[in-house]
Amino acid sequence: MNKVSRIFPVRRPLRCEKLISLIVFFGRHLPGLRAQIFLVAGVMKMSWKKFLMVDGTSALFTITLWGGLGYVGGNSVQTLKKDIANIGQIVMVILAILVGSWLLFRYLKKRRSRSRRKRLLPERLFHRLRVNPPSNFRLLLRT
Repeated sequence: MNKVSRIFPVRRPLRCEKLISLIVFFGRHLPGLRAQIFLVAGVMKMSWKKFLMVDGTSALFTITLWGGLGYVGGNSVQTLKKDIANIGQIVMVILAILVGSWLLFRYLKKRRSRSRRKRLLPERLFHRLRVNPPSNFRLLLRT
């Protein structure tokens, strides 16, 4: 044992030990994090036998899924080409509706906050700011 490990002993939480297999299994499918998840498995000192079993199972599942989708989709490429154009139009309409509703929501929210600011009477403003109004406050309001 070296000096550092005596001062800072490495202890893994039990919950992470149980979850590391699931993290490796599903992490294999995350494009940007794949290498980092495998690095985490090494840092967590996952045994190489367990790692190969979990990673192999995940790879087998993925290869089977994509192979089956390719087989089913390969027979109907012409139909898919026609449907993709229709799906693209539907997606664009849904996207336009979402953007329009978001812009309308923002507009109504700003309009509502402006109307609330206009309704704030000077007496309430001083009360909200927790300051005493000046002595000639009533005279200033009349002019």
